[in-house]
Amino acid sequence: MNALRFQGPIYPQPDTVCQGDRCSGSSVRGSAKDWFTNHTFIPGEPTIPDDMYDAENSARLDALKRKKHPWTSPGTAPTFGEGCGANGGNPNGCQCKEEGPINFCYGNEDRPYGSCCAQSYYRCGGFSQGKSAMEHADDGLFNDAAVTRWRRGKTAEVLWKSGAKHGGGYAYRLCKVPSTGISGVTEQCFQNGHLRFDGRYTWVTNSARSGSRFVRVPAVRTTDVNGSQWTKINTQPNAGNVEWFWKDRVQVPQSLETGRYVLSFRWDCQNTPQVWNSCANIEIV
Repeated sequence: MNALRFQGPIYPQPDTVCQGDRCSGSSVRGSAKDWFTNHTFIPGEPTIPDDMYDAENSARLDALKRKKHPWTSPGTAPTFGEGCGANGGNPNGCQCKEEGPINFCYGNEDRPYGSCCAQSYYRCGGFSQGKSAMEHADDGLFNDAAVTRWRRGKTAEVLWKSGAKHGGGYAYRLCKVPSTGISGVTEQCFQNGHLRFDGRYTWVTNSARSGSRFVRVPAVRTTDVNGSQWTKINTQPNAGNVEWFWKDRVQVPQSLETGRYVLSFRWDCQNTPQVWNSCANIEIV
Protein backbone atom coordinates (compact mmCIF):
# COMPACT_ATOMS: atom_id res chain seq x y z
CA MET A 1 0.00 0.00 0.00
CA ASN A 2 1.60 3.29 -1.00
CA ALA A 3 -0.89 6.15 -0.94
CA LEU A 4 1.88 8.49 0.27
CA ARG A 5 3.07 8.91 -3.30
CA PHE A 6 1.59 11.92 -5.07
CA GLN A 7 -0.34 9.91 -7.70
CA GLY A 8 -3.01 7.56 -6.42
CA PRO A 9 -4.11 4.22 -7.86
CA ILE A 10 -6.99 4.13 -10.33
CA TYR A 11 -10.02 2.69 -8.59
CA PRO A 12 -11.92 -0.22 -10.14
CA GLN A 13 -15.30 1.02 -11.33
CA PRO A 14 -18.48 -0.52 -9.84
CA ASP A 15 -21.45 -1.42 -12.02
CA THR A 16 -23.32 1.79 -11.18
CA VAL A 17 -21.33 5.00 -11.58
CA CYS A 18 -22.46 8.61 -11.22
CA GLN A 19 -23.35 10.40 -14.47
CA GLY A 20 -23.70 14.16 -14.99
CA ASP A 21 -22.64 17.37 -13.31
CA ARG A 22 -23.04 16.09 -9.74
CA CYS A 23 -20.18 13.64 -10.06
CA SER A 24 -16.65 13.75 -8.68
CA GLY A 25 -13.78 13.45 -11.14
CA SER A 26 -11.59 11.99 -8.41
CA SER A 27 -13.83 8.93 -8.21
CA VAL A 28 -12.68 7.70 -11.61
CA ARG A 29 -9.04 8.74 -11.91
CA GLY A 30 -7.76 8.23 -8.36
CA SER A 31 -5.65 10.56 -6.26
CA ALA A 32 -3.30 10.32 -3.29
CA LYS A 33 -5.57 12.88 -1.60
CA ASP A 34 -8.74 10.82 -1.79
CA TRP A 35 -8.26 8.75 1.39
CA PHE A 36 -10.07 10.27 4.36
CA THR A 37 -13.03 10.26 6.72
CA ASN A 38 -15.65 12.95 6.29
CA HIS A 39 -18.11 14.37 8.83
CA THR A 40 -16.35 12.99 11.95
CA PHE A 41 -16.18 14.53 15.42
CA ILE A 42 -14.49 13.81 18.73
CA PRO A 43 -16.60 11.68 21.10
CA GLY A 44 -15.77 13.68 24.24
CA GLU A 45 -14.57 17.15 25.17
CA PRO A 46 -11.61 19.09 23.66
CA THR A 47 -8.27 18.22 25.24
CA ILE A 48 -5.50 20.16 23.47
CA PRO A 49 -4.07 23.38 24.98
CA ASP A 50 -5.51 26.67 23.77
CA ASP A 51 -2.23 27.67 22.08
CA MET A 52 -2.56 24.69 19.71
CA TYR A 53 -5.51 26.34 17.91
CA ASP A 54 -5.31 28.89 15.10
CA ALA A 55 -7.68 31.42 16.65
CA GLU A 56 -7.35 35.18 16.38
CA ASN A 57 -9.49 35.88 19.47
CA SER A 58 -11.33 34.19 22.32
CA ALA A 59 -14.64 34.11 20.44
CA ARG A 60 -13.04 32.19 17.58
CA LEU A 61 -11.34 29.85 20.08
CA ASP A 62 -14.65 29.08 21.79
CA ALA A 63 -16.33 28.47 18.44
CA LEU A 64 -13.63 26.00 17.40
CA LYS A 65 -13.99 24.08 20.65
CA ARG A 66 -17.77 23.85 20.28
CA LYS A 67 -17.45 22.33 16.81
CA LYS A 68 -15.49 19.37 18.20
CA HIS A 69 -13.56 18.85 15.00
CA PRO A 70 -10.86 16.12 15.18
CA TRP A 71 -7.97 18.44 16.12
CA THR A 72 -9.70 19.47 19.35
CA SER A 73 -8.72 16.05 20.76
CA PRO A 74 -6.25 14.41 18.33
CA GLY A 75 -6.62 10.72 17.64
CA THR A 76 -10.10 10.31 19.16
CA ALA A 77 -12.40 11.04 16.20
CA PRO A 78 -13.59 7.79 14.54
CA THR A 79 -12.31 7.02 11.05
CA PHE A 80 -13.01 4.80 8.06
CA GLY A 81 -10.44 2.47 6.53
CA GLU A 82 -8.64 1.32 9.68
CA GLY A 83 -6.04 4.09 9.62
CA CYS A 84 -5.78 4.35 5.83
CA GLY A 85 -9.06 6.10 4.98
CA ALA A 86 -11.74 5.58 2.35
CA ASN A 87 -11.64 7.01 -1.15
CA GLY A 88 -14.04 9.91 -1.24
CA GLY A 89 -14.37 9.93 2.56
CA ASN A 90 -18.04 8.85 2.49
CA PRO A 91 -18.37 5.05 2.10
CA ASN A 92 -21.88 5.13 3.61
CA GLY A 93 -23.15 8.05 1.55
CA CYS A 94 -22.78 11.80 2.01
CA GLN A 95 -24.47 11.84 5.44
CA CYS A 96 -25.42 15.50 5.21
CA LYS A 97 -27.97 16.83 7.68
CA GLU A 98 -31.53 16.11 6.63
CA GLU A 99 -32.65 19.71 6.90
CA GLY A 100 -31.49 22.31 4.42
CA PRO A 101 -31.81 22.82 0.65
CA ILE A 102 -31.73 19.54 -1.23
CA ASN A 103 -29.58 21.10 -3.97
CA PHE A 104 -26.85 21.58 -1.36
CA CYS A 105 -27.29 18.44 0.71
CA TYR A 106 -28.07 15.89 -2.01
CA GLY A 107 -29.66 13.87 0.78
CA ASN A 108 -30.66 10.86 -1.34
CA GLU A 109 -28.14 8.27 -0.14
CA ASP A 110 -28.96 5.73 -2.85
CA ARG A 111 -27.22 7.97 -5.39
CA PRO A 112 -24.53 5.95 -7.20
CA TYR A 113 -20.80 5.71 -6.59
CA GLY A 114 -18.91 8.90 -7.41
CA SER A 115 -21.77 11.29 -6.63
CA CYS A 116 -20.25 14.54 -5.35
CA CYS A 117 -21.06 15.50 -1.77
CA ALA A 118 -21.61 19.28 -1.83
CA GLN A 119 -19.02 21.56 -0.23
CA SER A 120 -21.37 24.37 0.64
CA TYR A 121 -24.01 25.04 3.27
CA TYR A 122 -23.32 21.90 5.37
CA ARG A 123 -19.92 21.32 3.74
CA CYS A 124 -20.20 17.57 3.24
CA GLY A 125 -17.14 17.09 1.01
CA GLY A 126 -15.72 14.24 -1.04
CA PHE A 127 -17.82 11.75 -2.97
CA SER A 128 -20.30 9.03 -2.12
CA GLN A 129 -19.89 5.25 -1.83
CA GLY A 130 -16.08 5.02 -2.19
CA LYS A 131 -14.64 1.91 -0.52
CA SER A 132 -12.28 1.81 2.44
CA ALA A 133 -8.59 1.12 1.87
CA MET A 134 -8.98 -2.25 3.59
CA GLU A 135 -11.63 -3.37 1.10
CA HIS A 136 -9.36 -2.29 -1.75
CA ALA A 137 -6.49 -4.20 -0.11
CA ASP A 138 -8.64 -7.34 -0.08
CA ASP A 139 -9.31 -6.79 -3.78
CA GLY A 140 -5.56 -6.59 -4.51
CA LEU A 141 -5.40 -2.90 -5.48
CA PHE A 142 -2.10 -2.39 -3.61
CA ASN A 143 -0.40 -5.69 -4.48
CA ASP A 144 2.32 -4.04 -6.57
CA ALA A 145 2.87 -1.02 -4.32
CA ALA A 146 6.41 0.05 -3.48
CA VAL A 147 8.11 -0.92 -0.22
CA THR A 148 10.43 1.42 1.71
CA ARG A 149 13.11 -0.05 3.98
CA TRP A 150 13.71 1.45 7.43
CA ARG A 151 16.36 0.41 9.95
CA ARG A 152 15.60 -0.13 13.62
CA GLY A 153 17.12 2.43 15.95
CA LYS A 154 17.59 4.98 13.16
CA THR A 155 15.59 7.95 11.92
CA ALA A 156 13.47 7.96 8.76
CA GLU A 157 12.38 10.85 6.56
CA VAL A 158 8.68 11.39 5.81
CA LEU A 159 7.03 13.92 3.50
CA TRP A 160 3.53 15.17 2.73
CA LYS A 161 1.91 18.14 0.99
CA SER A 162 -1.29 20.20 1.20
CA GLY A 163 -2.70 23.68 0.79
CA ALA A 164 -3.04 23.77 4.63
CA LYS A 165 -6.56 25.23 4.57
CA HIS A 166 -7.94 22.62 6.99
CA GLY A 167 -5.42 23.40 9.75
CA GLY A 168 -4.88 21.12 12.72
CA GLY A 169 -1.99 18.66 12.96
CA TYR A 170 -0.62 15.28 12.02
CA ALA A 171 1.10 12.13 13.25
CA TYR A 172 2.78 9.02 11.85
CA ARG A 173 2.03 5.50 13.10
CA LEU A 174 3.26 1.96 12.35
CA CYS A 175 1.35 -1.35 12.43
CA LYS A 176 2.97 -4.75 11.82
CA VAL A 177 1.25 -6.62 9.00
CA PRO A 178 -0.58 -9.67 10.43
CA SER A 179 -0.63 -13.12 8.85
CA THR A 180 -3.89 -12.20 7.07
CA GLY A 181 -2.08 -9.49 5.06
CA ILE A 182 -2.30 -5.70 4.93
CA SER A 183 -6.10 -5.74 4.99
CA GLY A 184 -5.78 -6.97 8.58
CA VAL A 185 -4.15 -3.83 10.00
CA THR A 186 -6.35 -1.77 12.32
CA GLU A 187 -6.64 1.78 13.59
CA GLN A 188 -6.10 0.47 17.12
CA CYS A 189 -2.83 -1.14 16.01
CA PHE A 190 -1.75 2.21 14.56
CA GLN A 191 -2.80 3.97 17.76
CA ASN A 192 -0.46 1.62 19.63
CA GLY A 193 2.36 2.31 17.17
CA HIS A 194 2.66 6.10 17.23
CA LEU A 195 6.11 7.26 16.16
CA ARG A 196 7.97 10.08 17.87
CA PHE A 197 9.33 12.92 15.78
CA ASP A 198 13.10 13.31 15.81
CA GLY A 199 14.44 16.67 16.93
CA ARG A 200 12.86 20.08 17.42
CA TYR A 201 12.48 21.03 13.76
CA THR A 202 10.40 20.43 10.67
CA TRP A 203 11.22 21.45 7.10
CA VAL A 204 8.79 23.30 4.83
CA THR A 205 8.71 24.66 1.31
CA ASN A 206 6.13 26.32 -0.89
CA SER A 207 5.39 25.04 -4.40
CA ALA A 208 4.83 28.63 -5.58
CA ARG A 209 8.57 29.26 -5.42
CA SER A 210 10.33 27.93 -8.49
CA GLY A 211 13.34 25.87 -7.44
CA SER A 212 12.60 26.51 -3.78
CA ARG A 213 14.43 24.59 -1.08
CA PHE A 214 13.18 23.26 2.22
CA VAL A 215 13.61 25.69 5.11
CA ARG A 216 14.16 24.39 8.64
CA VAL A 217 11.72 25.87 11.15
CA PRO A 218 10.93 25.08 14.81
CA ALA A 219 8.20 22.45 15.05
CA VAL A 220 5.09 23.11 17.15
CA ARG A 221 4.11 19.87 18.88
CA THR A 222 1.59 18.56 21.36
CA THR A 223 0.53 15.19 22.77
CA ASP A 224 -2.83 13.44 22.73
CA VAL A 225 -4.66 11.85 25.66
CA ASN A 226 -2.39 8.79 25.39
CA GLY A 227 0.83 10.82 25.35
CA SER A 228 1.48 10.31 21.62
CA GLN A 229 3.14 13.11 19.63
CA TRP A 230 1.48 15.30 17.01
CA THR A 231 2.89 18.19 14.96
CA LYS A 232 0.74 21.26 14.42
CA ILE A 233 0.41 22.77 10.95
CA ASN A 234 2.05 26.11 11.60
CA THR A 235 1.92 27.68 8.13
CA GLN A 236 -0.60 29.99 6.53
CA PRO A 237 -3.01 28.58 3.92
CA ASN A 238 -2.01 29.23 0.34
CA ALA A 239 -4.19 30.87 -2.27
CA GLY A 240 -5.45 28.86 -5.23
CA ASN A 241 -3.83 25.48 -5.82
CA VAL A 242 -0.43 26.38 -4.39
CA GLU A 243 0.70 23.83 -1.82
CA TRP A 244 3.03 23.48 1.12
CA PHE A 245 5.37 20.54 1.55
CA TRP A 246 6.33 19.30 5.04
CA LYS A 247 9.33 17.09 5.71
CA ASP A 248 9.92 15.49 9.09
CA ARG A 249 12.15 12.89 10.66
CA VAL A 250 10.65 10.15 12.80
CA GLN A 251 12.35 7.76 15.19
CA VAL A 252 12.25 4.07 14.26
CA PRO A 253 12.24 2.21 17.60
CA GLN A 254 15.04 -0.29 18.20
CA SER A 255 12.48 -2.54 19.91
CA LEU A 256 10.47 -3.22 16.73
CA GLU A 257 10.40 -6.72 15.31
CA THR A 258 11.79 -6.99 11.81
CA GLY A 259 9.33 -7.61 9.01
CA ARG A 260 6.52 -5.97 7.04
CA TYR A 261 4.65 -2.95 8.39
CA VAL A 262 2.15 -0.39 7.17
CA LEU A 263 2.86 3.29 7.88
CA SER A 264 -0.23 5.43 8.52
CA PHE A 265 -0.21 9.21 8.21
CA ARG A 266 -3.12 10.78 10.13
CA TRP A 267 -4.08 14.45 9.81
CA ASP A 268 -6.76 15.61 12.25
CA CYS A 269 -8.32 18.84 10.96
CA GLN A 270 -9.20 21.97 12.92
CA ASN A 271 -11.39 23.79 10.39
CA THR A 272 -13.36 20.85 8.98
CA PRO A 273 -14.83 17.66 10.50
CA GLN A 274 -12.36 15.47 8.63
CA VAL A 275 -9.44 13.09 9.21
CA TRP A 276 -7.12 12.60 6.22
CA ASN A 277 -4.99 9.48 5.84
CA SER A 278 -2.27 8.04 3.68
CA CYS A 279 -0.58 4.67 4.04
CA ALA A 280 2.64 3.10 2.75
CA ASN A 281 4.45 -0.24 2.91
CA ILE A 282 7.49 -0.33 5.19
CA GLU A 283 10.00 -3.11 5.76
CA ILE A 284 11.78 -2.92 9.12
CA VAL A 285 15.29 -4.40 9.06
